[in-house]
Parts: sequence; structure tokens; C-alpha cells
Amino acid sequence: MITHFICKDGSEIELNKCIAAGGCPFKNRCVTRPMLRLMALQRVWKGVMSTTQGLKGTRQAYLELTKDYAVKPDDRMFMLAGTQVHEKLEEHGDETSLAEIDLSDDKGSIRPDLIETENGRNILIDYKYCGSYVISMALGLYKEEEPMTDPETGEAVVYKKDGKGGKKGDPRTHLVLKRDASKIDLKDWPLQLNNYRIGVEKYLKIKIHDLQVQATVRDGGTVVAIGRGVMDNSYVIGVPKIKDDVVKKYFADKSKALLSALDTKKLPPVCSEKERWHRSDTNQDTKCLRFCSVNKFCPYWKDTYQKGVVVSEEWNG
Repeated sequence: MITHFICKDGSEIELNKCIAAGGCPFKNRCVTRPMLRLMALQRVWKGVMSTTQGLKGTRQAYLELTKDYAVKPDDRMFMLAGTQVHEKLEEHGDETSLAEIDLSDDKGSIRPDLIETENGRNILIDYKYCGSYVISMALGLYKEEEPMTDPETGEAVVYKKDGKGGKKGDPRTHLVLKRDASKIDLKDWPLQLNNYRIGVEKYLKIKIHDLQVQATVRDGGTVVAIGRGVMDNSYVIGVPKIKDDVVKKYFADKSKALLSALDTKKLPPVCSEKERWHRSDTNQDTKCLRFCSVNKFCPYWKDTYQKGVVVSEEWNG
């Protein structure tokens, strides 16, 4: 569980000490005390795996439950922003909207953000606050190198002299933004939303017709986002249904693996490439490097990255 915050200088301070009046060891706080209190909140483990835990690598989920670890307040800001938006949206629901439903049982915990009825169709919606890189993948956007042509003549543009880009006479190329439905990557959204759907249909007896993600672009409006083809600050993205037995088996297997590891106190196998958010273009595991607070306890991370690694600055997801 989270027991410490990581200060700007890399030192660690116990949560309650940091939050207490006069507890900050620096002249000025990096975050206000009310915000720190919200950042320190975490769900108590009750022996039942949540949907979000099931989407993580079992090793990561196990270490988060068995180790005391520290987090940077700056890294928790995105979580806090998402929480605040959820709370405000709950205040503005109506008779056709059900918000923040808790459908936990002894087999798992699921908490869909919203069920909304539009034109006779029940839509299960999950709010997400993510970067433009993730959005670009979810939209099937990508860049491909193509030959440059003269806009007036249509002829190929070539290098007039030798240079870094090529030799004299070689064709010049540029990156062209494209969109291809076959390249859409929704990460683990289908598993998450379909697990919510199954719970809603089972316990609330509500037929869910459609699944959607309402995504807010964290870096919307920036040069980076626009360069990736992400022009808007928010998107509604459809999520496909998955067969119930496939979803149930996935979460049953993940729950069994996590509970077994906790019972035997045995470290689970290394997270899969997908769970590590492995990028073939950089040969790096983005989750391990940037978004895993317990990586220092993981032998894989120690062997692969602890000795130092140049992290690609392209990631803004």
C-alpha cells in the first residue's frame, strides 16, 4: 500500500507527516494539504480482486498489495483530476443516468462510471483522462513516410544536393498522418467495459446495448497532440462487445492467480508485454518505466532498467 510521498528532491516522507500542518520539510509545499489527503486515499483490500486490478499484470497487483511504497504527488494529479470530474458529473445526472454504481460481490468488484439511456438504448460509459498518444491509438491514427510531390506539377521532389536526408537526386519523403480502422488499439478498454456490462446485466437486470469511453485528452490543444492528429479535447469512442465466457475466464484466471500468489506469498511471473505497455519502436516498457510505483521491487525492472536507460521523450500518453 502507499505509505509515503516522494518529494521533489527524491526523498520520501510518510503520508501523515507530509499532510500534517508544518509537516512539509521544505519552505513551500508542492501541493496543498487537502489535495494531498485526496491523493493518499486508497481502497482497502477485502480479498476480492477489482476490475482495475485484473487489468494490471498480476505481479504489479501483488506487489501493490504486499509492499509499502511511495508515489510522487505530481503523478497522482491525473488520478485526482479524474476523481474530481467523476464527482461533479454525478451531481448532474438525471432520471436516465445511473452514475458510479458499486456491483461488488465475492467474485470481484466492478464500478461502472455511468449508464445512460439515449433513444431507447442503454449505454455503459467509462470516463478516461489520458494523453494524446493513447487517443491516437484508439482512433487508429498513425504516420507513414511517403514521397513528396510538387503541389503544382505533381512531380516527385528530390534532393538538389547531398545532405543528411539523402544524396542528390534521391526522392524526398515526409510523414503523412493516416487513419486505419484495422490499426485501432483500445488497450484493455474492451475487457474492462465488458466486465462492467456483465455485472450490470446480472445484478441490475439492465440490457446494455452499447459501450463507450468518454475520453478527455490530457494534453489536448498542444503541438504534440495536434501533430498526432488529435485535434479535439475530448472524444467519445465506441468499444466492442466481447463474448461473456471470454471475459469471465480472463478475470477468473487473473483472480485465481492473484489470490494464489497472496496465499503462497510467491512472486507471480513477470507481466506480459501488453501489461508492460511494451513499444516495439523503442523496445521499452512504458508501464514499467513511468507508471508502475512498485517497479523497484520487481526483479524484471531491476535487471532491465535499474542500471540506467535512455527513456524516449516521445511518450506523452
